[in-house]
Formats: sequence, C-alpha cells, structure tokens
Amino acid sequence: MADPLMMSVSGVRGIAGTTVNPSLVVDLVSSFAVEMRAASDSKLIVVGRDSRVSGPWVSSIVEGVLLAMGLNVLSIGIVPTPTVQFVVKTKNAAGGIIITSSHNPEPWNGLKFVDDSSLFLSPAKCDSVYARAKARDFTYASYLECGTLSGGPEAHKAAIDSHVQACLELPYIDVEKIRSSGLKVALDAVNGAGGEILSALLAALSVDVVPLNLEPTGKFAHTPEPVPENLGGLCKVVRSWGTNFGIAVDPDADRCVIVDETGIPIGEEYTLAIAVNHYLSKVEKPSGPIVKNLSTSRAVDDVAKKFGVDTLAAAVGTGDATACIRSFGSVWR
Repeated sequence: MADPLMMSVSGVRGIAGTTVNPSLVVDLVSSFAVEMRAASDSKLIVVGRDSRVSGPWVSSIVEGVLLAMGLNVLSIGIVPTPTVQFVVKTKNAAGGIIITSSHNPEPWNGLKFVDDSSLFLSPAKCDSVYARAKARDFTYASYLECGTLSGGPEAHKAAIDSHVQACLELPYIDVEKIRSSGLKVALDAVNGAGGEILSALLAALSVDVVPLNLEPTGKFAHTPEPVPENLGGLCKVVRSWGTNFGIAVDPDADRCVIVDETGIPIGEEYTLAIAVNHYLSKVEKPSGPIVKNLSTSRAVDDVAKKFGVDTLAAAVGTGDATACIRSFGSVWR
C-alpha cells in the first residue's frame, strides 16, 4: 500500500520523506507565496513548526522557498499553531505557514496555511494554491529581490510571551480569581509544541503544574491524538496526584481535552460546550453567530440558545469553518 498523502482545507499531511518530500514542499510553498503576494501589501510570512523530528529539514525548505519568492520570513521556531496565527495578526503579516501534521503519528508531517486574516485558507484559496502547485505556475524573484530572514531565539520568546500576555488580557478571563484559587493541574503536551507556552500561561496564573511529556522532542510519549483511549497516563496522574483537572493537547496544540478531577476525560465536545458557556456568560450578547462544524455536538447549540445566540454549522475542516466565519461575521469559533 502506498504511503498516504492528504490535501484538504485543513492543509497537507503525509509521511515525511516519501509523500511529503522536498519537491512537494517546494511546489506548495511557491504556490502559496504567489497567492499571498497577490492578496496582501505585506511581504512578511510567519513560519513556525511543531516538534517533529522531520521539522528542521521541512522548515529549511519552507523558509528558503519563501525567500526565493521575494518574501520576508519571520521564523519563530517550535510553537503552537495558534501562536503562528497570533503573530500573523499582530505583525500584520501576509500569511503564515505551520509545519505540522497535527495529531498524526511521528512519521507524518505537513503544512498548514493561513492568510493575512490569521485564519486558515478558504476552500477556494486552497483549491487555487493546490492547482497552481500542481501546474508549477510560479516564478522566483531575481537575486536583487530575494526576501530577508529574521527570527531565532529572541523572536521565539517574543512570540510565546506576547501570546501568553494576550490571553491574560482577555476580558472574559478573571485572572485574579484563578490566581487565588490554588489550582493544581496535570499537563500532558505529548512532547509536542504546547509544553512551553502552556507552562508559561499556567505559571502566570499561579497554577501548580504536574508535568507530563512537556519536552518538545518530537518523540511522542503516546499516540498523539488527544482522545480518551490515549490519555491513560494523564488520567492516572490526575487521580494519584489529586489535581483539580488535567489538560491534554495534540502536537501542534490546537486541540485541547480536559480530564476531570476523577480522572475521566470529558471529551472535546463537552470542552467546547463549557468554553462557549463561559464566553457567553461573560460578554454582552454578540452581534454575530457562533460557528461550529457538522461534527460538533448539539450541546453547543443548546448553550448558545440559552443566551439567545445563533449557531451556524460549517462543513468539517478548518477552511470551511473559516469561510463561514468570514461570511457571517462570527464572533467565536
């Protein structure tokens, strides 16, 4: 059986070195660069990655291609996918590339693309990028027009610190209440990109952390998808250490699952419902709807209805949800 290659509105994923190979990365990034140059006055692209062991060679190619296309690169190292999106927004960048295969196992890697809105590409933009890459419809900049590369440890730290600070400043987060609560939390980052920033955020909230698999080695301590059958170690630690709850994230830290105080995972569906309920309870009634996807539980609809807020269901996939968010002025997703 041939190694898999997945190309969808959620990005590109496959086996590093076979289906995700240097040639594919060159074509996709070149095509993405053309699209971003045409859509934005900015020439800056933010690049980050998760901790996979194939990440260094993929990121070297990604950054080199962007420079050859005449774009400037801000490389922020091993960070969560949402941190790349945050930096794209705060730096007014033309877009961002995250080198990750999300929750897939160690041999996988891939690319996620965001545009100048800091959101994932719409289905139409994805189709355009993939079609251009297949046709190899792009040209490189002259030697006088190559981009510049910036980044390194200082840029990495600045990205982490500013993202944490932005979370602390969210109007619906009661920082002082959390700090005075004396919480103890077990945290499992599966040796991905989430350990550093989540540790920093929890420390800023004066939360005592029982750490599991926080080092970004790319050697995942267990199957990385944060579903109940893969969280036995975290559940055991929650019970044995008597923590208030547990947190598990996937390798690029854009998925979060909560384990309750008894060591039982409550699942992503309930996590979303709890988050929506908290958000709507702390803000004035929003003018726009909440966007979810078709695989999301009705619990979100029920919670939104309680607050008199509409919900919209998009097709499964980050790009489809993004298109719905843009079309209907969603305030939360």
